[in-house]
Amino acid sequence: MTSKLSTSIKENRQQLDLVLNLNDNFDILTREFDIGSQKCCLYFVDGCAQNDVITNIMRHFLGYKVIKADETFDTAIFEAIVLPFAEVDMTDDFDKVVHHIMTGSPILLIDKLSTAYAVQAKDYPQRIVAEPEKDKVVRGAHDGFVEIPVFNATLIRRRIKHPDLILKAVLAGNTDVIVCYMKGKCDRKLVQRIIEKLQTMDVGSITMNQETIVEHLFPPKWHNPLPIVRYSERPDITSAAILEGKLVLLVDNSPAAMILPANFFDLLMDANDYYFPPLIATFYRSVRLFTILVSLVLTPLWLVCLQNGDKLPYWLKFVLIEEPTSTPIVFQLLIMELIMEIMRISTINTPATLGTAFSIVGSLLVGEFAVSAGWLSYDAVFYTAFLSVAMYAQPNTELGYTILIHRVILILLTSIFGWVGFVAGLIMIVIIAALTKTADHKPYLYPLIPLNIRRLGDVLVRGRLER
Repeated sequence: MTSKLSTSIKENRQQLDLVLNLNDNFDILTREFDIGSQKCCLYFVDGCAQNDVITNIMRHFLGYKVIKADETFDTAIFEAIVLPFAEVDMTDDFDKVVHHIMTGSPILLIDKLSTAYAVQAKDYPQRIVAEPEKDKVVRGAHDGFVEIPVFNATLIRRRIKHPDLILKAVLAGNTDVIVCYMKGKCDRKLVQRIIEKLQTMDVGSITMNQETIVEHLFPPKWHNPLPIVRYSERPDITSAAILEGKLVLLVDNSPAAMILPANFFDLLMDANDYYFPPLIATFYRSVRLFTILVSLVLTPLWLVCLQNGDKLPYWLKFVLIEEPTSTPIVFQLLIMELIMEIMRISTINTPATLGTAFSIVGSLLVGEFAVSAGWLSYDAVFYTAFLSVAMYAQPNTELGYTILIHRVILILLTSIFGWVGFVAGLIMIVIIAALTKTADHKPYLYPLIPLNIRRLGDVLVRGRLER
């Protein structure tokens, strides 16, 4: 099969009908008509194209008599006829024609012409632009991204009214990706490298779009679960990141923007930090940072205290268990981590109408019955329940699960080697994070490692916004 269109509309239609499986697909439609003496055919997917545009094109061309049988078809004249309807792309590449049809753009084929006209009249089913469930703010904008990248690009363009904002469309496999960045602020080498990798993706379809792209751009390492991509469904956060020189990817069928590069401290940022005055926002941020640190070390540190109960000062004796159970503490902690994760997964899959009943049953089962049966202690249940709530105190879900994995590793090392294992585990986690590189090959823990006091102060304390 040739990669270029033929000048014969019959040959082009035969190839398209074969590739598109026209006889088997009910929703791929064709309409034949004449423009003067020229045979034409319109291909489009029912439900993905704007019906009013299709109707207007057909109505305009019916009975058109300018092109006569003895005249040579003039491309320039036809462009003048078609262009007023909508944005139109011209291509002679057969694969691009198929892609345009499958992504919702009607394709117009004309006899004796090896160029096809793709009318940008897509009309996908869509959600309303509502605030995302995960990234809510007390004050500020309450709109959010949807699954259509063109609409998401419009939300960004609405906030950044500057000609240096670049929104470049790239085809990754068969999926549309919009690369967003500020010209002159974003690293040009990073932009070029990301675009080249997207264009060379050898996949038929990116169904799990973002994760597929991330694993292609940055092949994962099994020993390092740290996320190096920040996700956001909020146009205000995404626009602010672009203005700071970040690169943003908007992927078709995904309501979340991918923000690159992202280090550890970027993942901790929250929109509420910038919708409150500096003092309140700094307090809000400090509580969140403290909660993340406690989430990592609370139960392993408690295990160290239990192992060295006779050496604890008097004011720390309250952490000891007054009524020991038959189950070792390390097993209690691991069992509770597993139970809480099962409850989180079950909550996601539970219908909304049963959510309240499930919460009551789960709380009774874990909190009361397990303690009454002597399997678990109240202390283990309390600490694990606190950590389960604290997991949602930070804005990045991937980072929350990373902390969970590292906490389990610390618990195991502490149970085997005592306080030495606890300290060694912390050092190992810091080393792994320090050796991790961001998308632009910079240190993951910057500005902590290497230390930049001024920049670290900006991370810990929310200063005045730039005027």
